[in-house]
Order: sequence, then C-alpha cells, then structure tokens
Amino acid sequence: MKNRKLIVLLIIVVAILIVALAGAIVYVILQRNQGIDNQIATNTANRTIKNTVNDSANNIVDNTVNESNSATNSTNSTVVDNANQTAISTFNDMFTSYEGDQKTDTQILTLLSIIDNNNSTNLGHKIELISTGITKSSEVSKDKKYKVELFKDTDGYVNKISITESIGTISPIQTQTSEDDIEKAEFNNKFISFYGNGEITGENVKKLIDEILASNASNTNHQIQVKTDTLQGISDIVDTETYSISLSYDENNWVNTVILDKKV
Repeated sequence: MKNRKLIVLLIIVVAILIVALAGAIVYVILQRNQGIDNQIATNTANRTIKNTVNDSANNIVDNTVNESNSATNSTNSTVVDNANQTAISTFNDMFTSYEGDQKTDTQILTLLSIIDNNNSTNLGHKIELISTGITKSSEVSKDKKYKVELFKDTDGYVNKISITESIGTISPIQTQTSEDDIEKAEFNNKFISFYGNGEITGENVKKLIDEILASNASNTNHQIQVKTDTLQGISDIVDTETYSISLSYDENNWVNTVILDKKV
C-alpha cells in the first residue's frame, strides 16, 4: 500500500514537471517569435529611414549638380562673349585710328598696306575697298587729303572701307595727332598682323616672339610682355600645332601684352 502511494506521488511529480517543461518550451517559442517580429519591424523601419535619407541626399546632390551646371554654363557663356568682343575689338583697332576726315597721303598708304596684309593672312575677315573711292596706292596723291569711313558686318567686324578725297586743309594740331596715330598704328600692326582669328601656328609664334624681341630692343617706350599659362618656353612650341593668341593694350591704346597658350 505504501509503495503504491509512493508510485502515485512520483507520477504526479513527473506530470507536474512535464507540464512545467511544456510551459517553459511554449514561453521560449513565443518569446523567440516576438523577437523575430520585432527584428522584422525594426529592419523595415531602418530600411524606410535609410531610403528616405538616401532619397533626400540624392535630391540634394542632383539639385546641387544642376545648379553647378547652370552656373558653369552661364560662366562659359560669359567667357565666350567676352572673348568674342575682345576679338572684334582687336581686329577693328587696326582700322579705327584711320577713320575720319583730312587724312594725309601717308596715312592712306599705311592703311592700304594694313588692308592688303590683312586680306592675305585673314581669309575669315577680309576688307572690301568701296569702288567709288581709292582702291590702290597708285591713286593716292601727296597733295590731297582723304576721308575714311568704316562699315561693319552683322557681327561687328569692319568689313568695308571707303576712302574718298576730302575737302579743305589740315590744321597743325590735326597733323601732329595724325603723325601720332600713324606711329601707333604701324607699331600695333606689327603684332596685330599675327592675330588672324585668334589663332596662330607654332611657326608664326616663333616669328612673333622674334618680332617682340626686336621691338623691345629698339623701342624702350613701348615694351611688349608675353604671357602664357600653358607654355614653358620656345622648346614647347611645335611648328605644325595651333595656338591661341590675344592682345592687350595700355591706356593709350598701344599694344603692350601678347597672350599665347596651347589651343584647347
């Protein structure tokens, strides 16, 4: 009887342990599933936040790039416009000092020489002499004065010049001014003649530098500087390559700087 009671007691204890173990297993499983759900929710939230941040960052980058590109395009456009205006001004300066009335035969002969030189070297911007006036040096007389008129194309380049006889005499003041203009024009033309359309071959770069050195040696009042951002020296210049060229002037409109760089 006693043994039977003991067996029953053991059975009850075992049953209780089994129930407790089952409960523990169920609890662990429930906790694990809840942890997985929480992790999934956390990952989903993180992905949402990350995507939102990335989208915002991408939008900021895109907007910044677009604004930068717009600013760059605007700057490039301004640079091109300025370069075009400089090219037009440099070209026209060869002729503007001769414009006006009461020009001497020496001025006209010099102007005709400049026109001939331009037309033989600058095929893109030739000068037409209007047929109703002087068209060649043999028609110029030292006993007469002349009127010079300039005409421009739609881009602003001088493209036609009229040289006709002028009425009246020239005053002493006009004579002095004209002589200054002639000297300045002849000086400037030595360098403008290399300008062309803003391009120059390596072979002509070397000739231009020789011209600058000769001018600086003989004319101390008007020295020419050579500036460059891409050339180290004469050894860098290749005869067959093309280079960019531009000219700068001092306050009295004498050429004082020649800028040479490799053509990009």
